[in-house]
Amino acid sequence: MRLNIKRFKWLGTSSGAIAAVLLFSACATKPGIEVLSKPVTRSAGADLVIDGKTYSPVTRAVLKQEGLYQLARKDPAGTVQNLAQRLKADDRPEFRLAAAEVSIHQAFRNYRAKTGGVFGYLLTAIELSEKGLPLENSTVHANLVEIYNEANAELAWLLHQHVAGNQKIKARGPLGDYVLAWAKGQRDGNQPGFYDTLTPASRIKVKGFERVNVRPGVGGSLVGYRGPTPERRAKDPFMPPHSGYALALTAVVEWGKERAAKVVLHDLVEDESVTVGGKSYILAGDFTAALATATNVAPPASAGWVGMMKPTKNTSFDGLYTLEPYRDDRIPLILVHGLLSSPMTWREVINQVYADPVIRKNYQPLVFFYPTGFPISVNAAKLRDELKAFQKRYDPQRSNPKMRDMVMVGHSMGCNLTNFQIHDGGDEFWAKFFSESITELDVTADERERLRRSAYFKANPDISRVVFICGPHRGSPVSNTWLGRFGANLIRLPLHTVNELSGSMLSSTTALGQSVFDEPSSSINNLKENSPILLALLEQPMPYKPKMHSIIGDRGKGSGKGSSDGVVPYWSSHLDGVHSEYFIPASHTSATNDPSNVEHIRAVLYEHVGERVPASCRKIRP
Repeated sequence: MRLNIKRFKWLGTSSGAIAAVLLFSACATKPGIEVLSKPVTRSAGADLVIDGKTYSPVTRAVLKQEGLYQLARKDPAGTVQNLAQRLKADDRPEFRLAAAEVSIHQAFRNYRAKTGGVFGYLLTAIELSEKGLPLENSTVHANLVEIYNEANAELAWLLHQHVAGNQKIKARGPLGDYVLAWAKGQRDGNQPGFYDTLTPASRIKVKGFERVNVRPGVGGSLVGYRGPTPERRAKDPFMPPHSGYALALTAVVEWGKERAAKVVLHDLVEDESVTVGGKSYILAGDFTAALATATNVAPPASAGWVGMMKPTKNTSFDGLYTLEPYRDDRIPLILVHGLLSSPMTWREVINQVYADPVIRKNYQPLVFFYPTGFPISVNAAKLRDELKAFQKRYDPQRSNPKMRDMVMVGHSMGCNLTNFQIHDGGDEFWAKFFSESITELDVTADERERLRRSAYFKANPDISRVVFICGPHRGSPVSNTWLGRFGANLIRLPLHTVNELSGSMLSSTTALGQSVFDEPSSSINNLKENSPILLALLEQPMPYKPKMHSIIGDRGKGSGKGSSDGVVPYWSSHLDGVHSEYFIPASHTSATNDPSNVEHIRAVLYEHVGERVPASCRKIRP
């Protein structure tokens, strides 16, 4: 969409209004994935192309030197046997690489030909390359690690398609026969049957992420996907109804007696290392591929727009969701998006949560998805109810200390929703807007309940730390401009919300209440400059006093206390008494995914669990 700004000059358009225009009209490419037909080499220093036909320079040289180059295509089994025989007398890594590479290439050729022997050739490639795993700094060893990793991933992928439960299959390979099965997992995440699909991460092209977090190591990196069905969500109501679960996994073959092979699935949130051949190695992993897989089936970018303009159309997305099955040994990290947005805005933050071993070990991220056109108090009440339901389901006895130590991070209007969770409402709050008590008001039972939920609330005692990003604590001048009024008029709310205070009810409001309720209540109207509702909320008691942090955008201008992120000025985003206040060189709309913001949040999360803040975070602290 192209805008002619000159046409709007006569309306007194401010820079903040222009920023909001760009916000309202922006259309970003949706993050997601593309599944490739063949894997992409991922080991640093490797020069392999695993496509069933292209040998690496070292393997090509070995095959030609040993007179096996032509035979490798005509008789791959004989070639592997020949090279394995030579390895007994001369254990050169070049011979081992050639034998393993011929094996994995033949497995790929059999994919296309749909012939047997795929499992046997993959297991042979694993068996041969495993002995070359010591991670020495050479191309040959990098190639052996790549073959080992890819063969494990492809083996798990194919086994998941053909073998379920405790079944065993016989696999014939060029060096002998194998008995292949799944290893029994201790948790749901380690069970192959838990997932609808397993996909090698090397076959997943990630789109729309600033950073792709791939951890070097050993094992076959996979993404395990479990879709949301009504039956599954009945047992797990905090499973996202649109995207389900996508977990980062790593597959490693465990050898038993008489060439028995079991494929072990490692959940990377739980497991960091693995023992192979008596030696301990870091597990290879791709954290971003899993997250991108979930975003690929998440609601489209337009959901944020629809959620503001037509809030009732987005109720199927409403709710608080975990991104993986609940883990009772992690601190809940609740992320609340802002106006015209969706949980997609947290992709880089979540990407960092899973990539960082300290954060991954200590936190479980949750996202709150809500239609942003509804009045702030309505969405705040929904968030309050969802948090209570989450805590009641997973900690009904209030005995888990992790549940008593929650961290909440809000962006933009998400900061206002967060403020409603840490302040008390009550009679004092009500009296600022109404001259009669809620029991005396002449309203229906449904109207009384809606009003009660908006004014009578208690702070959640279990939120121990909050982070505000570009928070409009006192509203935004943009909401007072022609553009803000235009946006408010576009919002289509249900009649019971629009007409909630009309007729005789308005006579029961104070002067402050009349200034609030003389127009239909909506999120944009609630966000106007010096909003009475927001100012009144800030004056309410904060009984549990969580530690608070402010992250404020200054668009790189370095203007400090005179700054603005283009939508929210400093005077609105600043709060006295916060534990820390940071400025980042970002605009309002780019703040959540800005690298400096991600690093600031990372520093806060380290601090919260008593870990030393990483040097990369300390460098950007003011």
